[in-house]
Amino acid sequence: MRGIVRATVVAVGMMSAAVAAGAAPAPADGPFGLHMGEPLSALGAVEKLDGPGYRVLSPPRTNAAIPTVIAEVFPETGVCMIMGQAPFSDDPRGQKAIQAADSLAETLQAKYGTYQKIDSCNGDSRSCADNWLEDVHERSAQYGYAWDFGAAPRSDKIGRIGVQVNAINAIDSLVVFAYFSADQKACQDAERAFRAGSL
Repeated sequence: MRGIVRATVVAVGMMSAAVAAGAAPAPADGPFGLHMGEPLSALGAVEKLDGPGYRVLSPPRTNAAIPTVIAEVFPETGVCMIMGQAPFSDDPRGQKAIQAADSLAETLQAKYGTYQKIDSCNGDSRSCADNWLEDVHERSAQYGYAWDFGAAPRSDKIGRIGVQVNAINAIDSLVVFAYFSADQKACQDAERAFRAGSL
């Protein structure tokens, strides 16, 4: 699972995004009831994953369609990333995952404003039509949405959001959406220190 999480964080982080418009929500209105910067102790029961990730077993707000919630947390910064995952089986064309990603993007648009859509496939026409998820797995296709709030201050301390369709394998898909802290430099420094500590 850690490989999927890390690949998603990197891929979502590389997406260029449009600046969202609209008023910032109150800090108490964080994704799944979690908040950027809060300490690990505030997350309740967790399951440790590889690296700085923790599966949050009982988030304050749950969503039946999104069974997995993961947070990346560092002692210096608290929560730096909050991620939700929704898996779909028997989805070689990615239709279930795409529909879920589209629906999620529209829901998030109402709260966070305008998004940028990412939709590309560099495979041949047959591959992109019939075996699209395999192209996603091989990183020659990409589908998702991105928000980048840039320097605009937000009370919830969210700097970027990404929604992306990932491939678990050639037939099983995964919709991943991640919220990233606006304090990107502090989070990157904390992650570098975490990884250096294992060397």
